[in-house]
Amino acid sequence: MITDTRRTLGDALAAQSPGSVALQFGGSTAERAFVVALLVAFLASLALSLFVSLRVLRGYRRSGQRRLLLFGVGVLCIVFLSKVTSVVLSPAVGLGLGIGVASVAATGWRIVGAVLVLNAIYDRGGT
Repeated sequence: MITDTRRTLGDALAAQSPGSVALQFGGSTAERAFVVALLVAFLASLALSLFVSLRVLRGYRRSGQRRLLLFGVGVLCIVFLSKVTSVVLSPAVGLGLGIGVASVAATGWRIVGAVLVLNAIYDRGGT
């Protein structure tokens, strides 16, 4: 009789204590370069979203237009807060809270951001 020795992702994460999770690079140079490129792209998207949001919010402070405020906070929610939430709540999987927690929280930020951006686009309230 052959036993199935494959482990699921959940089993592997449950076997590790939350403090023992570490970033491990393995494999070839191409795989390492790919991981570094992903990390750089992730950090660049965070920086760009913060830059755009801060520029728009600075414009709101000068002009007082409500649309700029809604758009700036919406972009911040869609990009920055959803990604940071995903990264921060990823260790929750190891605590047994389930894989869906990070995904649901990040999706919630995206929905809030989309509502704010749509409100900024279709706002008829003037300033």
